[in-house]
Amino acid sequence: NSIGPEGAKAIGIGLASNYTLHTINLEDNHEIGPEGGKAIGTLAFNTTLHTINLANNRIGPEGAKVIGTALATNNSLYTIDLGSNSIGPEGAKAIGTGLATNNSLYTIDLGSNSIGPEGARAIGTALVSNTALHTINLGYNNIGPEGVKAIGTAMASNTTLHTIHLERNEIGTEGGKCVGFALATNATLHTINLADNSIGTEGGKCVGFALAFNAILHTINLAGNSIGPEGAKAIGIGLASNYTLHTIN
Repeated sequence: NSIGPEGAKAIGIGLASNYTLHTINLEDNHEIGPEGGKAIGTLAFNTTLHTINLANNRIGPEGAKVIGTALATNNSLYTIDLGSNSIGPEGAKAIGTGLATNNSLYTIDLGSNSIGPEGARAIGTALVSNTALHTINLGYNNIGPEGVKAIGTAMASNTTLHTIHLERNEIGTEGGKCVGFALATNATLHTINLADNSIGTEGGKCVGFALAFNAILHTINLAGNSIGPEGAKAIGIGLASNYTLHTIN
């Protein structure tokens, strides 16, 4: 609808005092930008909205900062989609700060936001203390091995997260190892997407080792990782003693 920042401001004013709306889809209104993102940040004062889709709106780090502040106090929102908004590391830090104290959000999509390693560290720190989030999408964010280390640390101790998307993040072999070690001890994660991360043979071996001990994972996507014959052998050995996995790609 190309509502632009002025239209988003009007929507924001309405959200601040509305007490009946449960779901709003503002996806693909390319031009709401940072000012529009800030205006939507009034959801902090809304007590009934459950779902908001702001994907592909170019809200940038400034818009994300306001939304992060809103998440810190909002206790009614269940789902928010912030995918493809160019929030970058600074925006991810703000979202992370909000998630650290939020106790209602179940699902957040932060895919394709170029958050990088720095942003991933902030999200990882938030996941350590967050006790509500079930699903997070961090795909296509170039978090690299350093970023996934922080996520892996969070996975090892987080007790509520069920699904995580980490596809296309250039985590490499070291990142694959970190995820493998985290999966070996995690007791809540049901689904993980590690596609197209070039974890290689050694990363594949670590994931295989984890599968032998993990008793909760249902679905794992390892497509496009060049694990090779030796990595596949390790996955096979892990599967031989795993009794919970339903789907593997």
